Amino acid sequence: MDGLEYEDSYIHKSAARYQLAHGEDPSEGFFVRTCVAGSISRCRVASSFGTHVVGFSALISGIARFIGYSARLGNVLSGVCWLVTVHCLWSLLKAHVAHPFARIVGLGVFLCAPAMYVISGSGFAEPLFGALMIFCVWQFMNPANIEKERWMAGARLAMWSVSLMLLALSKKEGLLFIGLVTVWGVIQAWRKRADGEGRAQSYLWAGGSIAALLISVGMFDLLEAASRHSRDIGQAAFNLRFISRTVVPLLGAGVTPAFFGVAWIAFGLSLILVNRCRDARITLVGVIVLGYLFLYLIHARHYWFTAGQDVQAVEMVRYLYALTAPACLFTASIISTLFPRLLSQSRPNVAALGRCGVVFALTIGLLGAQMRALAMQADVARDEMISWRNSLKVIASSGIESNVFISSRTAALYAYVDDRVELVDFVALEDPRLRTTLTQLKSERQFVFLDSGMCFDVAVRSRWAQACETSRSLAE
Repeated sequence: MDGLEYEDSYIHKSAARYQLAHGEDPSEGFFVRTCVAGSISRCRVASSFGTHVVGFSALISGIARFIGYSARLGNVLSGVCWLVTVHCLWSLLKAHVAHPFARIVGLGVFLCAPAMYVISGSGFAEPLFGALMIFCVWQFMNPANIEKERWMAGARLAMWSVSLMLLALSKKEGLLFIGLVTVWGVIQAWRKRADGEGRAQSYLWAGGSIAALLISVGMFDLLEAASRHSRDIGQAAFNLRFISRTVVPLLGAGVTPAFFGVAWIAFGLSLILVNRCRDARITLVGVIVLGYLFLYLIHARHYWFTAGQDVQAVEMVRYLYALTAPACLFTASIISTLFPRLLSQSRPNVAALGRCGVVFALTIGLLGAQMRALAMQADVARDEMISWRNSLKVIASSGIESNVFISSRTAALYAYVDDRVELVDFVALEDPRLRTTLTQLKSERQFVFLDSGMCFDVAVRSRWAQACETSRSLAE
């Protein structure tokens, strides 16, 4: 079960399989490339797919070169990324949250979020993105002392720059994180310009951030993602007027206990007490989270969003996934500043009873999160069966040597079908490069349209008129 959100939860597996069979194509830069016509073993036409970058697919294909490809390899790697996220979060809580009980609360509300278990077992890139983000947070919260540990500091500085670039390659919005920590690093370097002890370290860390930003923008050309998305939807990819349509579903995803428990409610309450924060780095964590929330509020989700389709709260869940660990760190830090005063004003037995109550609530929340996650996975499995897994049954029962299958779900199907199955992506029927290929295929095989009723939809027919006309002529 991979999440069922158009191609996003499947494309990295399909791209990894394409990379294994055909290698990388430098013509598409650092955007994923996959087959749109042909089979995995004999791809006739390949193309980049949307604005997805190569980080997660490269990780899957790199490991698959040693142990072999499996459709579940991406899911396993997502689970490993989740474990890395938990480890980094706990390490940060131990190092930067003074009160032990606040640490337990911070980790507890994170573990009690049902969506964390669903997304972390999916094919989305968010688990990798979230693990890299909290790892980068761990690095700027625990910098090596360049004056005392020169060799270690050099290695950590290199790791910092590389981690930032990997963050950008896992999801293009990693640029925002790099931009914010670069600004913060430059400000810190300016403040310490007269401080002989900390000046060199501040300059080097700011320099590492600037280098990662320049490489991500220049070499990786990740700003091209916004241009690609704008061309796809027919208008600007980011617009302030989108907030009126995205704020309700984003808030709904955050405050719905069935998705994130109380993690985002606690974060919202902690923002009220941000003035109590004594650590500038924790404040930066809060700024990063708020920056991403704003980015997702002004982002055009997809073409149908710009055409007037409403966004549902469940569609915003994966965007909050990567931010939940930093949000829990921020919340725990604020709680830690409140505990000494609360405990000093409470009687010992009342304080002990309060601790027991919170532990009991977290235990119940953890059990509830597991049950809710199982229910969400069952929902995804049912929807996937209706949406595209039945197509696998049609393919399996048909002659793969004599048929070509046209589908709007090739991003998912290429990850699972036999490497000899010939598929053609429905949207790619608009591509003039396919004309010769389609003519050749029609003379050799019979076309089977897996989404036979798709072009009866007026909106689909309006957007992809040429694809509908081509599919009709191929079926004749």
